[in-house]
Amino acid sequence: MDASQVLQQFAVLAGISQEDAQPFAPMARLCVARLYARLREDTDVDTNEEALCTVAAGMLLYQYTMTAQADTQSSFKLGDLSISAQAISRADAKALCDELLASIAPLLKYDDAFLVQVG
Repeated sequence: MDASQVLQQFAVLAGISQEDAQPFAPMARLCVARLYARLREDTDVDTNEEALCTVAAGMLLYQYTMTAQADTQSSFKLGDLSISAQAISRADAKALCDELLASIAPLLKYDDAFLVQVG
């Protein structure tokens, strides 16, 4: 998995062009590195490449929504014609990122965390 693959999927998720996604290449590399750091040592990256790439793209989408650039909503009005672009909500991006990470949970380290249901 490399950052260019992540950028391609990110552009689709974010609804932006490949060209507009290019400034996020350093952030894509960071998301890939963060994901690799969370993987168990016995994870077969080649076998799971597509899923891992999608998860990294979801992580990047969430980071993208945290930037001021993603929060700006542009609109244009001329007479009765109104065109506006909706920004991706942080909550939706976070939910997607969490869902994607959950989908590869067996591949991730436990990091000494555990969940307990009370009552």
